[in-house]
Amino acid sequence: LACPGFYIHWMMAKDQMSPDSHDWWRSLGVIPTDRSGGDTGSVRSALRYLRRGEAVGVFPEGQMGAHEGRLGPFHGGVGTLASRTGATILMITIDDTPPVHGVLAAFFRRSRARITVVDLLPVSRGEDPAALTRRLRQHFCGWRCAALRHIVRRAQINEKIREQLFTFCTVNQI
Repeated sequence: LACPGFYIHWMMAKDQMSPDSHDWWRSLGVIPTDRSGGDTGSVRSALRYLRRGEAVGVFPEGQMGAHEGRLGPFHGGVGTLASRTGATILMITIDDTPPVHGVLAAFFRRSRARITVVDLLPVSRGEDPAALTRRLRQHFCGWRCAALRHIVRRAQINEKIREQLFTFCTVNQI
């Protein structure tokens, strides 16, 4: 994603990095994290960037492609970071990433991945992190349902199938 003057410090699980590549990832501004949940160093680093007005990228589902084709449960980290700083959340989706084994392999694989800017979600400093995480996921669900409804409305299908798709979207929160 090229945007002059705008840099994203992505949070990335340490288990996705080979031991000999940690310095390389750090030189790119990546914040190595431990999935166990007890990694306070990465949280402090992310908070430092956010307090300086810099952007931090978080995959709220824990990783890219974890729940391909549907929205998985969100981890609480994104709610905690935004709540502590009052940082506005830029909601994006990354779709059609190629299946690869290991993050580094993705750099060498041709891709037609799509990045979609969904919305900006304002956050109040001190907002309940768990409630914020739920609100973020609900906002994504609402956006995906609205997008699906728009596509279905434009499609030439009968009313019964259209209603089944709307019901499926609502029940499965996509």
